[in-house]
Amino acid sequence: MRDILYVDDLIHAMEVAFANIDAVSGRAFNMGGGAGHTTSLVELVDLIGEITGEMPMVSFDDWRPGDQRYYVSDTSAFEALTGWRQRVSVVDGVRRLHDWLTENDIPALLAADAAPAWSAAAAPVAPAAVGEL
Repeated sequence: MRDILYVDDLIHAMEVAFANIDAVSGRAFNMGGGAGHTTSLVELVDLIGEITGEMPMVSFDDWRPGDQRYYVSDTSAFEALTGWRQRVSVVDGVRRLHDWLTENDIPALLAADAAPAWSAAAAPVAPAAVGEL
């Protein structure tokens, strides 16, 4: 079980933090989807199948030492201080991600015959140049 925080909600949290900078300055907060935005891997695979109309092929292995079976962020301190709440549900977030991937033709880019082009395009900026941006 994991919680899911859609990127728009994270950006909104950063905007809310900036708007409340005096209250949040110097504090650390757990950010994530929280208890209301959780899913298991099995539920996520089923949801992807519902959205795409095709069940993903997956296989499972044994648990490894140190694997967390359950992780959910406690966002209550940030919520209480700022009034921020997650707005995008797990289902809506996965659906939005699927739509974005489809609109940007990402599945075609990930196809085996397109992998070399995708790999070359994935790193247009050399790591040494990043600091110069």
